[in-house]
Amino acid sequence: MSYPITEYGGTDGKNATDAFQAAVDACADDGGGTVRVPPGEYETGSISLADHVTISLSSGATIHASSNEAAYQCPSEYVGPDGERPLILARDCTDVAITGDGTIDGHGTDIVDLDEPIRQHSGQSSASPLVSDGEPRARQGDAFLDQTDGTDEWPVAKPSFRPGPTVCFNNCRNVAIRDVCFRDMPAWTISLRNCGTATVSGVVVRNHMRIPNCDGLSIEGSCDVRVSDCSIRSCDDAITLKAPNPDQPCESVTVTNCTLSSRACAVKLGSETNGSVRDCTVTNCVVRGSNRGLGVQHRDGGDVARIRFSDITVDTQLFDGPWWGKAEPIYVTSVPRDEETDLGRIENLQFVNVDAQCESGALVYGHADATIENVRLDGVRLDVRGSPIADAVGGNVDLQPTSVRPLSRPTTCQRFTARMSTGSNSPTSQSSGRRPPDIPHPRHRLRQRQGRRD
Repeated sequence: MSYPITEYGGTDGKNATDAFQAAVDACADDGGGTVRVPPGEYETGSISLADHVTISLSSGATIHASSNEAAYQCPSEYVGPDGERPLILARDCTDVAITGDGTIDGHGTDIVDLDEPIRQHSGQSSASPLVSDGEPRARQGDAFLDQTDGTDEWPVAKPSFRPGPTVCFNNCRNVAIRDVCFRDMPAWTISLRNCGTATVSGVVVRNHMRIPNCDGLSIEGSCDVRVSDCSIRSCDDAITLKAPNPDQPCESVTVTNCTLSSRACAVKLGSETNGSVRDCTVTNCVVRGSNRGLGVQHRDGGDVARIRFSDITVDTQLFDGPWWGKAEPIYVTSVPRDEETDLGRIENLQFVNVDAQCESGALVYGHADATIENVRLDGVRLDVRGSPIADAVGGNVDLQPTSVRPLSRPTTCQRFTARMSTGSNSPTSQSSGRRPPDIPHPRHRLRQRQGRRD
């Protein structure tokens, strides 16, 4: 059955929160169906979904997130670390979906002060660390991220309140998000938490590239998730897979046929790895104009295992400001989050047929407590270029987030194999934990290219 919100008081140009909720409740009471949003402009606060309910946005329909904090009522466990509250929330639901050719507008640029640069991220004691606690140990010394040079490209400060995630599915089964356009989110866009059997297909995300935490798709502790044919542009990670709960792995996730851009990382595993992230593939994707390309950010007691990235084109560049990352096309780090962390393992990680143009080299780094085994780079081509801002921010190893200081002798990666090209036509291979003499260290490659600039 169909339940148009206009039959429950929803009026084009008016606040439609009550109409949305009334339509969802009526649909659920009848055993399920479709809540239809006709063409028009509708402002809403929090909406709660129910079993067997689909919200369908017609072409020409736009849902506008309210900027009024009082419009967002949710249980305290859904309030984020910086006061975020979800716009559309589904809890313990089965057969729920958001579909259609309409738009959800988060009004991030209206809610966030774009003239105020960020001071520090959550949990950091310094505005510009290379680890999450303490002063930076940057190549540039005290000149690193000096604000006297301007902050026009920096991430902006977080407000005391902002909507987010825009769509949050928690402990749901049989979830679908198809064809919807998400625009200008003030925080996380789509969050799948502890979900089973979910499809995200044909979704478009267009977020502002200086608003922090506006990840495109966050998959947390979920199983059997299929992501395909999406176009995501976000300041924070475009797609991230993580496992905050030790008893809830994130597993059996496929990502394919997507175009991605991010000021953080286009596809990232972690950093929350209290549980394991395993049996996931990312294939046939294009990464454009990003800070990092493909990342594994392992910081906790869970394992990252049996992960494959394949047939991916990557373009990364340096950005001015305290961004996490330094243009690494491939980034793999295993570092304890803090001194109390009993660090898990990284094993059986593959990068196959990755072609990158980048302003920094790839990084595989393990703390002395880390175990990294069976990392394979096959058919990886890195064309490392110079950058006009290399002198300002380049040449640094960024290990955020961690409060553990880097050691001068990191771990050895066991059974590391590489068949790579660094701009020439003759690949080089190895089968041990040592770098062969004809493959220079990534930082050395960067400096060589920088040295050629006039």
